[in-house]
Amino acid sequence: MIRAVVFGTFCCIVLASCNKRVANSNSAQLDVDQSKEEGYECTESPEGKYLLCVGNLSGQIMETHDFYVIDQATGKEVYRLPIVQGFARWHDENRVAYFSMAGYRDPTSTVADDTYIYDLRTKMSSKLNQEDQ
Repeated sequence: MIRAVVFGTFCCIVLASCNKRVANSNSAQLDVDQSKEEGYECTESPEGKYLLCVGNLSGQIMETHDFYVIDQATGKEVYRLPIVQGFARWHDENRVAYFSMAGYRDPTSTVADDTYIYDLRTKMSSKLNQEDQ
């Protein structure tokens, strides 16, 4: 897919790849294989229900990459989010912890202060430190 975005007299062309999924019992494996080809590192959730794929960083400053989650039973992507110079990892079976450097960050805050949890069941995000309150 090719998209052209026009800003005044400037034009920017964005190339995006289409990620086709085959609806069969091997669809999750196809996603894993294709993701690895595209430079993603994928890990299963603790009980194996989901697959978390995180784009690899190339070492550039403030580099944006994304992560997404695939439901292994259906082979469908259930969540995707771009992050800047951050990480995404499993918090538990149904929740992903993620951190992104995008935007202003309080210089006194820690990574844990700015880490979020996305719940795949409720489809809501909350700060990691607010979870226990």
